[in-house]
Amino acid sequence: MGKTGMYDFMNSIIRLSGAGVDVKFETQDGEGDDMPSGDAVTDNKAELEQTISKLIGAIEQDRAEIAAIKQAMGMQEAAPQPSAPPQEAPPP
Repeated sequence: MGKTGMYDFMNSIIRLSGAGVDVKFETQDGEGDDMPSGDAVTDNKAELEQTISKLIGAIEQDRAEIAAIKQAMGMQEAAPQPSAPPQEAPPP
């Protein structure tokens, strides 16, 4: 998987998280699709952990702000509804 595929994957995760964060990872003009050599996770572990912590904090803050706005507007959070098992069609 190249950078473009990885960035598309990360963009999908952020978009589907429900957070009000507008983040879009994309390659820069002229940047290749090859991933960097070496072990990017091990080599940059502290930086990655810090970045992930910041993202999680931003998502949690956004969720709290969205909930407060909804409450102020008198809207209720929709509780997840359990899905019903598929029903069989009656015999002919």
